[in-house]
Amino acid sequence: MSLHKECSHRRGAVLIVALVCMLVMMSIVGGMLQGAILARRQLHEQRDLRQAEAILEAGADRAFLRLEKDPLYAGETMMFSAEEIVGSGRAEVSIEVVPAASDEPKHLRVVVEYPTGQVHSIRKTRRFPVEAKKL
Repeated sequence: MSLHKECSHRRGAVLIVALVCMLVMMSIVGGMLQGAILARRQLHEQRDLRQAEAILEAGADRAFLRLEKDPLYAGETMMFSAEEIVGSGRAEVSIEVVPAASDEPKHLRVVVEYPTGQVHSIRKTRRFPVEAKKL
């Protein structure tokens, strides 16, 4: 009878050790999974930020070309689908030609939102002095 009792205690102890090891392994795997998800999210944010910067520069280039052809050009708002810009979402570019004032020279104001309508969309605004480019 004592031999049976001793085996029963050993089985219980082995089961507890196995459950504790399993718990430790699950927490390690869970931490690794969280790290992978965070890294993926950061990678997507960096990609979207670079794409927004490229769209902003393209919008400014377009505005300078339009100003060369038409000095009365005042700006525009353009929408691009994901397929047009090879991105993960739509983009909106707003260009405004701000006339010279007493305290500041004429400049372009370019605003980009990419990808539009999403929780983590990026909105960038930049001013470009018109005199910096040859018109």
